[in-house]
Amino acid sequence: MPEIRIVPRVDSTNSFLLKFVKANSVPNHFVLRARDQTAGKGQQSSAWLFDPKSSLAFSYLYKSDYLAAADGFYLNMAVSTALLHCFQRLAKNTRIKWPNDIYANEKKVCGILIENRLVGKNIKESVIGVGVNVKQTTFPAHLPKASSLEAESGTSCDLDTVFEALVKALKKQLESIGSKQLDIIRSQYIKNLYLRGKTHDFSLANGDRLIGVITGVSPSGELEIRTRGRVLRFKNKEISFS
Repeated sequence: MPEIRIVPRVDSTNSFLLKFVKANSVPNHFVLRARDQTAGKGQQSSAWLFDPKSSLAFSYLYKSDYLAAADGFYLNMAVSTALLHCFQRLAKNTRIKWPNDIYANEKKVCGILIENRLVGKNIKESVIGVGVNVKQTTFPAHLPKASSLEAESGTSCDLDTVFEALVKALKKQLESIGSKQLDIIRSQYIKNLYLRGKTHDFSLANGDRLIGVITGVSPSGELEIRTRGRVLRFKNKEISFS
């Protein structure tokens, strides 16, 4: 297991760990877990709701000596697939919803936020934030797609057991990522994409709608959708799932 520090309460595990790394000598694969998180962060500054008795929130420090900034999405794909394989042991129909949410039975059970520190053109350090709904049974009305591992698996899940399994999976994946070919990681990610190969109605950032089929993801992380005989690419926040 990596070195783990558990704190009673933080605003955001990512924010806390980023500050902690600046002020201290922290080893690779260091993990910070919070029992309570008051201002968790999601993609593009969105918020992540947290229930201390039912949720997991932790951040994982990964120091890279090989990954170019242009290839940063490969880290996202490696993290997403590592966590997905853990969840697939608990819940059926578990997939990665682009770019990095984990869905079980069409419902979101996990969110991932990766923040990188660059040196020149390379990623030197990444703080990988993970939020998991483990035991919740009710969610706000404005989050109709939210659910938990227990709700989707129908079995009791222990917070500490789930946490240890996820951390071990991340460490195993990240220790070997440097020796893996990046196209293999991308292939695993695409294979497990939510709604891949299915016709779906999407909403574009400009207000238009698009009906198409997800075919894959570009090396830089753009979602690829086939529509009307051509394949279009979209960056995060340029398109949403209706």
